[in-house]
Amino acid sequence: MIPSPVYLDNNATTALCPEARAAMEPFLSTCYGNPSSPYAFARPASRALARAREQVAALVHTDPARVVFTSGGTESNNLALHAALSARPDRRHLIITAVEHKSVQMSARAWAQRGVRLSVIPVSSEGELDADALAHALDEDTALVSMMAANNETGVCYPVAEWLDRVHRVGGWLHTDAIQAAGKQDIPAADFISICAHKMHGPKGAGALVVPAGLSAHPLLAGGEQESGWRGGTENVPALAGFGAAADQVSGDSFRAMSACRILRDELEAAVLTQLADSHVVGRSQPRLPNTSLLQFVGVSTEALLARLDLAGFCCSSGSACAAGAHEVSHVLQAQGLSARGATLRISTSRFTTRAEAENLVAALVYGVHQLRRTT
Repeated sequence: MIPSPVYLDNNATTALCPEARAAMEPFLSTCYGNPSSPYAFARPASRALARAREQVAALVHTDPARVVFTSGGTESNNLALHAALSARPDRRHLIITAVEHKSVQMSARAWAQRGVRLSVIPVSSEGELDADALAHALDEDTALVSMMAANNETGVCYPVAEWLDRVHRVGGWLHTDAIQAAGKQDIPAADFISICAHKMHGPKGAGALVVPAGLSAHPLLAGGEQESGWRGGTENVPALAGFGAAADQVSGDSFRAMSACRILRDELEAAVLTQLADSHVVGRSQPRLPNTSLLQFVGVSTEALLARLDLAGFCCSSGSACAAGAHEVSHVLQAQGLSARGATLRISTSRFTTRAEAENLVAALVYGVHQLRRTT
């Protein structure tokens, strides 16, 4: 008999919360009007879109007029780089960190192939940003610095707030990929902010980019005047209604839920480190998201460990879901010099994770690592 799965991969995606499901339902059935249409039947969709924009704006403490809806985090990140570099053709310098999500890294490389000068800021083995390297890289030609609020693999948080004024002093903009951080911690102010719904118990296919106030639209997708000209195409009203409801829910419940996640994470890590020699928590010395642990175990294969946990009914990962099946070492671990330390396991909890689930995972993990070490 296959055991019921214990889901501990919430940095990959999350379960849809009841509030988001309820908000979506009318727009999947009776209220199917196009929000841009002029007649009364379309007004519920138009109102839902406006409400969702307000809810998402409240989550990141900004004006709803700055919120542009997208299809998700990857589009938001690509749009941020596209908009910043298109709006500032006089500036040809882009700065990113070595641990940015691949949607930022690959977009940045594409811009570099078009002649933009790209600086990649290194991090330490614990994920700490090389502040001196960033300060040295900033210059009068810098159009944009892209610094994630928190890393999706390690959970390490980055000092976005500390750098906003410094970037502004050279006339640049700051973008933060807050996709993993939103709903788990306060989001620092930035010129561009990327978030998406399915990392915070909303639906897949909905995201947002906060853009600078008053900036003219620089769309990736042409073809309509939706989203104030920023993104052509009829808005995905059901998903965006769910996005707004999820944002509203985490805004009101974040402190309690994340405090519980932090306690659970710390207990889980302490149990693993106590019971398993040659184990390591990546980024433990740094500020981290309260729900995320990236563990490494000497003398064990990542693939073998994940397979054993999967058979026992535990859903965990080795890092970014975007790299699943790629059979390559995570660029985050490479940037931190940790690619040869043994098996890597990411555990990411949510507000729905129970203590019993965490304790059962520890038991399965300790047993599995011991067994694998005996057979190697």
